Amino acid sequence: MPVGLPHVSSTPQSCRLYVSQIAQAWRDFLLYLDLPSASLYWNSCRTAFTDVKVAASSLFTLGYLTFKPILLILWLVFQNIWKLTQFLAKHLFHQAYISAKKGAIQAKWACREFQKWQSSLSNGQVMIEISILLTLIGLYLLRRHIEKQNYVRRLKTYYRRKKRVIKENYRKGVRRVADTSLLLAMLMPHLVFLGSLASLKLFFPRLLTYLATDTYLLLVMSFWYPLLSTIGLLQNYRNTSTRQEATNGFATPSRVRRRSSSGSFFPRTTPSQSVQKWLKAATTPVMRFKSKKNISDETVYDINEDATYWLEYWVVYSLGFATCRLLFLMPMFGRLLTRFVLLSSALRELQLVFFLWLFGVPLVTPELTKETKPLPLLYHRAVPLVQLVYNAVSNAISTSLWQNIVEKASSILDLAVMIKVISKDTQEWMVHVLQESRPVLPPALTLFMPGFLTEYGVLYVKTLVPCAKCTCSKTCEERMAWLEYWVLHGLVAGILTWWSPILWWIPFSTHAVFLLWCHLQIPKTTKSWYNILEEELQAFGLLESTKNVPPSVESTRTASMLRRLASSLPSASDVNNDSSNDDGGGNEESSGDAANTEQDGDAVMVEQEDANKHEDRAKTRTDSQDGSWSSDENTKNSEFNVATRRRSTRQRKRAS
Repeated sequence: MPVGLPHVSSTPQSCRLYVSQIAQAWRDFLLYLDLPSASLYWNSCRTAFTDVKVAASSLFTLGYLTFKPILLILWLVFQNIWKLTQFLAKHLFHQAYISAKKGAIQAKWACREFQKWQSSLSNGQVMIEISILLTLIGLYLLRRHIEKQNYVRRLKTYYRRKKRVIKENYRKGVRRVADTSLLLAMLMPHLVFLGSLASLKLFFPRLLTYLATDTYLLLVMSFWYPLLSTIGLLQNYRNTSTRQEATNGFATPSRVRRRSSSGSFFPRTTPSQSVQKWLKAATTPVMRFKSKKNISDETVYDINEDATYWLEYWVVYSLGFATCRLLFLMPMFGRLLTRFVLLSSALRELQLVFFLWLFGVPLVTPELTKETKPLPLLYHRAVPLVQLVYNAVSNAISTSLWQNIVEKASSILDLAVMIKVISKDTQEWMVHVLQESRPVLPPALTLFMPGFLTEYGVLYVKTLVPCAKCTCSKTCEERMAWLEYWVLHGLVAGILTWWSPILWWIPFSTHAVFLLWCHLQIPKTTKSWYNILEEELQAFGLLESTKNVPPSVESTRTASMLRRLASSLPSASDVNNDSSNDDGGGNEESSGDAANTEQDGDAVMVEQEDANKHEDRAKTRTDSQDGSWSSDENTKNSEFNVATRRRSTRQRKRAS
């Protein structure tokens, strides 16, 4: 027998032994895993499902109890605003119609009176009138003659020569002062400019008061001129970036070849020479070009300098506005400024002098260095104070703590996205809002206080927070983004100031304004709002469009709002139809009401039967699962509506 092979009779026993060992090892492995039983597992699943259901119900109840009063308040406020808007629109249109009618009557009366006056003049008076007209014509011809003889050019040459002599004497005086005190020499242009304004106030005391209180000079200098300049700068930057992206890829324009500055505003019209000069001044950068040569109609300049300049201006303007507003919020100063007209007019004069100094000194003395110009001088003195207040208030919550909160909230929102409660875009938007809301969280405590205390929170969020953030911008893209914010800031502040008498009567309006400023500071909100504003201006032809096909006026939000307003007004056809129905009813009643009484009774019975059938069909449609409307049912529904209108008309006839 061969050696080493198992015996045939022992083979089944060894197999059974191996199988038993494998089964024992498998049982030991299952015991080691400690798997729960099926009943225990299903009981745990049912318990978890019950807990989730109870938690969801509790969360819904909590949200309902929490947000129900807020939604009711918002609905009440919306109703009041809507009623007030309807009331104002009704009376405004009515008053406009009355004013136009009175104006037409007065113009007609003026024409008749002028005709009567001309016919009542004697021959001598007619000769005097003709002589006055001839004098005016002669003065115009004399002006043309002076222009042809170059008298104006000679006067301008004389003025330039005298101006050159005065500047040379001024430089000599500054050098002499610099030998004594360098600080006094740096302040010399500012002192001379303020001294000239003081002399103007001394010799013409009412001139500055008139310009500050009775004209729009202060508003134009402080708001509209910077606003138009900022919009023009942004448009120039967008046009240049679009051209560079089309040719050289996505390159950031740091140096721009600029066309005539009035090209971005009003491209479809040809304004007069004075308007062109004003538009050129509105879009010309105050920072002087590095190259003083005129390259025909184009000039190369650094767009970062303009962006920095206007960013510094809006910071200084916002801080000045915050200072004045803070004085008005203080009880003692606010009462003094509101009760005494002289103090408010003096404050407006100081504001006019401030902006004249801000824009006048660089214009009169362009050779000043950047550090000695008024705007950088104020900006670099105010920024440390702004950063100090910002760090003390907004940085009360540490960045690391807030980052942990944002991460936890992001995890919860990811779970909500996973179970499809919210979308991915909504989750990204909410995380972005959380990341940007850390600076405004401490002043948000004023939302739980009365409105006069919330005003301080509004002032902080409106001015100090954006000023502190935009001072940290380093690149050109960041500066342009903040310039977009300041454009929206100026427009929203103007609208709120215009509506302030009405907002004063609305409860919680100050709290809503606080939330509006917090929402406006979110970068995505600023970008989307400015794009909407730019599209509106491009559609109305106020800005040059960067697209091949400019947007049409009909597609703008302004046009859609006007269409909604016009559609909500009653039309003349509706009034005529109502009056014709009333007249027709009166005629039919006079023709023979008694003869049609029985026919009306039969028609009412038939219509009642049709109404019962229609109700049965409506119940059948409600019980059906598909809930679709067939063509027969639509036809019967329209017949029922016609019958109902006839019945109501006949009932109105009988009642009349």
